[in-house]
Amino acid sequence: MKTVKKKPIDIQLNLTPMIDLIMNLLIFFMLVSQMSVVERTPVSLPSVSQGRPAVIKPEDKVAVTMKHTEGAELPVYQVGSVAVGGVAELARRLEQVKAASPSVELVLRADKRIPYKFVKEVMQAAGKRGINVVEISVAMNGNNE
Repeated sequence: MKTVKKKPIDIQLNLTPMIDLIMNLLIFFMLVSQMSVVERTPVSLPSVSQGRPAVIKPEDKVAVTMKHTEGAELPVYQVGSVAVGGVAELARRLEQVKAASPSVELVLRADKRIPYKFVKEVMQAAGKRGINVVEISVAMNGNNE
């Protein structure tokens, strides 16, 4: 009886889809980790009874946080997670952001104890730099986070 020898099977493993998936996950987690730092900055926001939460896409929006400091007249400003010295430096940062992403929008997170004149200065600085869409963060149903 004659035995038939089978040819060895040539197996190839295509790793390209797996590498693509890992790169996408890496980019996703890098972006999410940067946004989570911005959103963890404690600010006592004003509250509203109605509204809808904003969906922040990192590539489309920049967050500006204004924190109240006891005993200080001026608020503490942050662009993203970076503290800035005042409205002039904040304006320079907004120019850089606008140059990098022309359709950028501003998400303004201001403590409810900060006088409106400081909030207005930030909105005017953004408007002069061509950032025409400003969203103001508020706490829903009295939740001050």
